[in-house]
Amino acid sequence: MKSSREQQKGAPKAGNEERPRRPAQIAHDVIKSARYTDSVDWYSRLFQAEIAWSNPRITFLAYDEEHHRIAIINGEGSAAPKVGEVAGFDHVAFAYEELADLLSVYARLKNEGIVPVRSINHGMTTSLYYLDPDGNRVELQVDNFEKAEAAAYMDTDEFSANPIGTEFDPDDLVRRFDDGEPVAELLSPRQRGAVS
Repeated sequence: MKSSREQQKGAPKAGNEERPRRPAQIAHDVIKSARYTDSVDWYSRLFQAEIAWSNPRITFLAYDEEHHRIAIINGEGSAAPKVGEVAGFDHVAFAYEELADLLSVYARLKNEGIVPVRSINHGMTTSLYYLDPDGNRVELQVDNFEKAEAAAYMDTDEFSANPIGTEFDPDDLVRRFDDGEPVAELLSPRQRGAVS
């Protein structure tokens, strides 16, 4: 019996693609943690997420309409936290709609004792990097430009000369935002107050 997807009118036969079929979005991130309870608590606090379902082996966290965005597998006894730089998946990034959202999250997390290990204006994004209890990097970011402008920026000599970007002090960025400095200036790749 064919599934409802296979019965869809006009569905292409396997291998007979007329156009690329690409994912609509990243659905969720799964972490195997050597510090299961700490990780569930950390990610719940990071995203103000609700536990959608949990047992001693796995926890599903949700923060929007999706059934879960983060799953944490209990790896206690079978996995070790990251130590230093290792090969493999480097980090996962989560985007916020506006700079005000990112800075509000930064302030809330700082009040809870969770601070970024690195803050970088990448040109295309303004990003805060955090380490979870197992040493995995999590990037929280806001886009500095509209998508088309970001693509154009990547074609500039400025970007080619420094594709990683410039570190900044997030407390200074919060202060400048609160003082009413225009958001476009705060997000500029050439922002003042950058840390060299």
